[in-house]
Amino acid sequence: MSEQNFSRSAASLLFDYRCMGCGLWDCPLCESCALSLAGPMKNVRAIPPALRSEVPVWTMGEYAGPLRSMIVSWKNGARMDAGQVLMDASCRLLPPVPRLLNDATPPPHQLAIVPAPSGFVRSWRGLFVVGLFSDCLARTLGNHVKTEHHDTLCRSVTASEIVSAHVLRRRGGPAHQRGSGLRDRQRNRSHRLRCVADLRDWDVVICDDVVTTGATAQACIDSVTGAGGRVRAVVALAHVPAIGRGRDE
Repeated sequence: MSEQNFSRSAASLLFDYRCMGCGLWDCPLCESCALSLAGPMKNVRAIPPALRSEVPVWTMGEYAGPLRSMIVSWKNGARMDAGQVLMDASCRLLPPVPRLLNDATPPPHQLAIVPAPSGFVRSWRGLFVVGLFSDCLARTLGNHVKTEHHDTLCRSVTASEIVSAHVLRRRGGPAHQRGSGLRDRQRNRSHRLRCVADLRDWDVVICDDVVTTGATAQACIDSVTGAGGRVRAVVALAHVPAIGRGRDE
């Protein structure tokens, strides 16, 4: 844990002893909000309208209520302890690898968990939450190897090794999609992601915090596919339901 993240976590415990999901005093996570993370993860592939690829999209639930509050407070740096709760819950609820990857044939030999990219400022502040989520997924699924570079991906790995590969970069465009509609999201992410690694012979799981229209997930899939990778699934903490996408984060 970075010094910035440690300081935020300590401040959360000392000065904000409220439920991270509903704000109830005197408990970091109330029983009701904890039950909202009980799962199971669901495949919501039919919901994101901008997602063209036929891959499963696994999330813990709709981006609303306690789940939304926890994600927002983690992304804003207000409650870093919420991030640990969310990652623990998502990894506990994660389907077995064959089901996660839609019973992929042949079974994956080299599996990379690739997070959707974030801006430099968020990464510098220690708030690249999707990267932390990617590392957690890799640790859960197998022996964890983290890389942000091409060289590690080029070397031979065993079937039990899972790489958390932070290899997608932005080429420009707005840092945030908040408040954008479907067409704007598609235009913002079109051709603005690049992959800095050769992913030939790699099976890939894309991870993100929230799937809204699917525009970012599709851009990640296109970039990974262009680098030779085979995208088997998308995993996110939450998804925005079909109604009310104009108010998303």
